[in-house]
Amino acid sequence: MNFCKPQGLWLFLAFALCGLLAGNAHAQLQVSPAVVLLEGPESTQQLLVGLKIGASPTDVTRKATYSVVNPGIARVDNHGLVEPLSEGATQITISHGGQNASVSVQVTGLKQPKPVSFEMQVIPLLTKATCNSGGCHGKAEGQNGFKLSVFGFDPGADHAALTQEGRGRRVQGGSPGDSLLVQKAIARVPHGGGRKIQEGSLPHKRLTRWIAEGL
Repeated sequence: MNFCKPQGLWLFLAFALCGLLAGNAHAQLQVSPAVVLLEGPESTQQLLVGLKIGASPTDVTRKATYSVVNPGIARVDNHGLVEPLSEGATQITISHGGQNASVSVQVTGLKQPKPVSFEMQVIPLLTKATCNSGGCHGKAEGQNGFKLSVFGFDPGADHAALTQEGRGRRVQGGSPGDSLLVQKAIARVPHGGGRKIQEGSLPHKRLTRWIAEGL
């Protein structure tokens, strides 16, 4: 084939275009999980999206677009993280490169959520925020009169430190959001360690709910 001739060049481009269209025709958008189950106010689910052309899929989670059929039930951000809003069922449509897929979403446990577990949910939250690390309140002498066990190895002592010590100022059952523990964590009041959790985030909501439930 002589590509110097105009007709040869057009023929080459036509074959290339046909190959591209054929490749797109065989592309498949894969989403995991296929069913999203959200139980409780702070539950989340990360969607993983792959575009399969040939043998191996390519991760397009951050490139895909997402839309919720009933936005009153759940919401999904630009990176595919799903959060509950109200109990019920809906679907999320995922699109990329001319391909579409959908997953079903079921939300439960918002009207009567399971109580927050201090040992299984609050301590991991404090650990992730490094509050009980050796460089913060987990060191031997504590920090500014407040001591936690390193990485939460003693849940009983940590619970007492949060709810009983400091004349009970660290938590306020009548006004959970105004608790010193919460206010310092979101840096609403001065805190030597700076902001540990974002205001309005799921960890913030979980910590506040734990206090509201009576600790």
